[in-house]
Amino acid sequence: MADTNYGAFSESTRDAAANLADTASRTVDRASELASRAQTKVTNYFREHDAKDMVDDLTSYVKGHPIQSIVAAASLGFLAAALLRRR
Repeated sequence: MADTNYGAFSESTRDAAANLADTASRTVDRASELASRAQTKVTNYFREHDAKDMVDDLTSYVKGHPIQSIVAAASLGFLAAALLRRR
């Protein structure tokens, strides 16, 4: 009886692990696809705009989204500090 339960548990665990691995693989594929699209958009933006356009866009964004801008600036500051501290 114990062997039967162990076998069912083992098979169930294997199935769950296979499902988890499949889900993880699909998630990584999707994240990779989204990152690739974002990289393409950013590259195109930099090719199509000069520095003045970028500053104007940034200024407009900051005026329209002040809280998000403060959070983004603080995050970049903490990241820069962490990177510089490691050196």
